[in-house]
Amino acid sequence: MARRAGGAGGAVGVALLALVTGCGGQEPEPPPTAVEPGPAEVYLEAGTGYSSDDAPELTMQMEELVAACMSEQGFDYVPYVEGYVMIDEAAIDPPPGSRAFAEQFGYGFAAAPEGMRSESPGRSPNDAIMAAMSPEALDSYVRALWGDDAGEGASDGDAELGGCFRAARNEVFGDRETDHVRAGLEDEIARIDAEVAPTDPAVMAAAAEWSECMADAGHPGYASPPDAEQAAWAAWLAFNDGIAADPTLGEVGPDGGIAGEGDLATREASLATADWDCRADTDYDAAWGAARDRLQQEYVDAHRAELDAWVEQVS
Repeated sequence: MARRAGGAGGAVGVALLALVTGCGGQEPEPPPTAVEPGPAEVYLEAGTGYSSDDAPELTMQMEELVAACMSEQGFDYVPYVEGYVMIDEAAIDPPPGSRAFAEQFGYGFAAAPEGMRSESPGRSPNDAIMAAMSPEALDSYVRALWGDDAGEGASDGDAELGGCFRAARNEVFGDRETDHVRAGLEDEIARIDAEVAPTDPAVMAAAAEWSECMADAGHPGYASPPDAEQAAWAAWLAFNDGIAADPTLGEVGPDGGIAGEGDLATREASLATADWDCRADTDYDAAWGAARDRLQQEYVDAHRAELDAWVEQVS
């Protein structure tokens, strides 16, 4: 199932956006969408034994393992999967990535079909469990759940997750920190997407044409398609940050909507539709996909023996 090219990271294993939901302080990223796997991603899927389609079932397995681990330490924990973003694109109409979707929902931020909306992680039943605890008990609970660094370091984004969460995650998804082949493969996939493919001459030429097309369509100032989507995401975050700072801004009006949300959705749809048209006119997706596949294939060719041995060992 394809999405537009040029986004950040389509590696298998990034299907769960919020693996650390509730650990605080992380800058949110736009929800990932499916992408046809490149040569390196095919190896990653073969080695890990799962794909993004398996995310719902695997997430519940992980949450149940967390609950069992916490119970062994004398704590209550309710398996809770609603805080994870898992999107079944096959069930969404019009399909994400289509022009019809862009016209109606933009990128799916300010306006989104039911299948792309998720409940707020703040509604987790475990929040009520923690709210009833004394400070001392809460500290012990958090450390059991997230590890000893969770108390003071989790909010800086650099803390090392541990505890029951890490144990459960590693049991279900594997531990990349002890699997150097997998870690190298995942890191290279991410590096190609974020750093190398965007600087490919063919991609840069297509991006320049795309940027001119966007300016002609009334959306100047964007260098490449990821910039437009990121701008829409930043606007959506800013809108919600404003409501968080002043909850009265989030009150539903007589028309059933939140003030300003409709206008934001309209602007996002206009931007996303122009983005779609300009990518089609400039063949940007084809250029990016070809560069991504070529670069991944170079990595696979240089590490084939190691990758084949790894797949045989772990699968």
